[in-house]
Amino acid sequence: MEKKYFNIIFDVVSLLASYIIGVYLRILPIFTYGVHLTADDPLIHYWVTKYLLENGRLPTYNALAWHPWGYDPEKVLPDLHYYISAYLYKIVTTIHSIDLYTFVVLMPAFFAPLVVIPLYLLVKELWGRWPAFFTSIGVITSWAYMSRTTAGFFRHEQIAIPFLTASFYLTVKSMRERDLWKSVVLSGFSGLFLAVSAGTWAGFRQLYDAYPLMLFIFMLFRRAELKDVISLGLPPVYVLLASISIPSLSSRSVLISMESTFVWAVLVASILYTIFQKYRKEIDARIPAAGGFLAVLLFFFLTGTYAPLTGRLLRVVFPGVKLPPGNVVETVAEHAPGSVLGYFNYLLIPIAFGLSLMAWEMWRDKTHIFIVINAIISLYFAESITRLPPLAAPFAGLGIGYITMKIVELTKSRAESAKRISKLLSRKGKSSRRRILSNFMLPTLLIALLLIAPIFASAYLSYEASRTYPLGFEEGWEKVFSWLKNNTKNGTVVVSWWDYGYWIQLGASRVTLADGLTINSSQIREIAYAFSGNEEDMLDLMMRYNASYAIVNVIPMAGGGEIDIGYDIVNKRISIEPTGKWQAIFWIAQRFTYSPFRDPYDYYRYDLQKYFTIDQTEQVVYPTRIFLNTTLCKMALSPFTNSSIYFRPAYIWGPVIVPLGREYKLAYVVVAGIKE
Repeated sequence: MEKKYFNIIFDVVSLLASYIIGVYLRILPIFTYGVHLTADDPLIHYWVTKYLLENGRLPTYNALAWHPWGYDPEKVLPDLHYYISAYLYKIVTTIHSIDLYTFVVLMPAFFAPLVVIPLYLLVKELWGRWPAFFTSIGVITSWAYMSRTTAGFFRHEQIAIPFLTASFYLTVKSMRERDLWKSVVLSGFSGLFLAVSAGTWAGFRQLYDAYPLMLFIFMLFRRAELKDVISLGLPPVYVLLASISIPSLSSRSVLISMESTFVWAVLVASILYTIFQKYRKEIDARIPAAGGFLAVLLFFFLTGTYAPLTGRLLRVVFPGVKLPPGNVVETVAEHAPGSVLGYFNYLLIPIAFGLSLMAWEMWRDKTHIFIVINAIISLYFAESITRLPPLAAPFAGLGIGYITMKIVELTKSRAESAKRISKLLSRKGKSSRRRILSNFMLPTLLIALLLIAPIFASAYLSYEASRTYPLGFEEGWEKVFSWLKNNTKNGTVVVSWWDYGYWIQLGASRVTLADGLTINSSQIREIAYAFSGNEEDMLDLMMRYNASYAIVNVIPMAGGGEIDIGYDIVNKRISIEPTGKWQAIFWIAQRFTYSPFRDPYDYYRYDLQKYFTIDQTEQVVYPTRIFLNTTLCKMALSPFTNSSIYFRPAYIWGPVIVPLGREYKLAYVVVAGIKE
């Protein structure tokens, strides 16, 4: 009885410690920057949540974005994200008074650490309590998971990943159950959690595809049982059914679409496999299963369901793929190639050891096969795109639990050996202390080097990164928003690069042509063409879309501006460097032959020379006349020159001199209007 209570206390303390540490590390940015959202997608998610609370439904039209068409947020954005956030806000406000903005800023810090519950229960189910403790602490403090779940980062990952992990835990538990009815119940709940994840974040595909993939592999090796068909086949069915009623899923036809082809094919194959395995044992069940699988693929192909993968998804699945010239995906920072080493850092030590040992022994247990393959897939995606390390964290983190289990087994073995040595030496009247200490030397070193040191080092790096995680708008933008509100009318259309679309919509309530949703590459290309071309190109764009102002950002802070402009205090002259978002703008406008993001050598050798020249004697970079005549450059230099024919500076914040290392950069924002 005492052991039972001790185990309960151990579980509660371990979960509370992991959760509290996770919350603390995630709220650190607030102490540095105050209660603010990050200046990107969280802004639109806050607006939708606010609309839902005020109107009792999601907005079906956003008139401030993607002028002149707008779009339907209910069909494009993850619906359940807002319903869950709104309901939680109502619950919290019954306990404590808090405004919605503060709530959504804090929500990621308090919700994301809930992943420790299913993670702890999963590892305890498989390998024991100490492995569960070290896994929870390691994952919750890793920058791989923290990077997109800190306070202020009101995005999808904070909600989806705990639900995905819960689905994974219940599926594993379902596979291990002896009673078939329990497997049905557990896989049903797993499906519910997976369906919630599907309505929250596109990352649900990690398990949506992994479940049928594992079932397919088990069938190929004739290791699939009815319990496996239920455990791995039922959860995706819940997503298929949920896609009928969830607008964000039904709008892209998840029920019958390319992304569900593999799911349908494996479901049909598994049904045929189970029937033939049970009733026609003389026939290899894999033959009819393969026939059903191919028949579904053929049906989807002939009915025209197949469509080319989007550039974003193609970039995730095949990171080395060469996307078309001028593609937008390549220029988006969060779609850039990832870095497993950079995000997991020291935590890769126990993860690598644990997953390697599990892979070596995995054929003994189907659960271990499932975990290893899922972890490898998630790490592959984390390396292919920089926004996916949080998705990989709980799955790859299971390697920590496995290596901990091996160390615990070694420690117990050495303890038993120490008992025998102690008894033997005590009979002979000799001291056993030295022998016992030497017996525990290896387990102690392994615990220190493979668990405590990597986890502590990883947590410290996460602590430092979280303290400086930027929240709020860059300096000067609040004044720009204030000017737009006070000096322009409602419905005024503003042209800006898509990065600032949400800023202008939420900060100034003015209409924009593009924003961070990047749903219309053609419109983004038109904006890029106008900024990278001459003033007639920009004037034509503004006249066609009835736009009154264009905004250029020259702030060399986090995220950067369109142009990097410096100021030489000694010689008192302005210099323009060949860095900044102008490269993305010119690439999308198809002004370059080579991609600066994929083919930097050829880009620097051929394309950059058109816009910048290098004085080899003085080692100074000069913009060419072609670059100086672009709309972007003329608007950026408008505080200092009067070279624009069609545009005038309507409002300028700055410029101020910002010390940046040994150099000085100019920081300012220009709001340009059409000359009358």
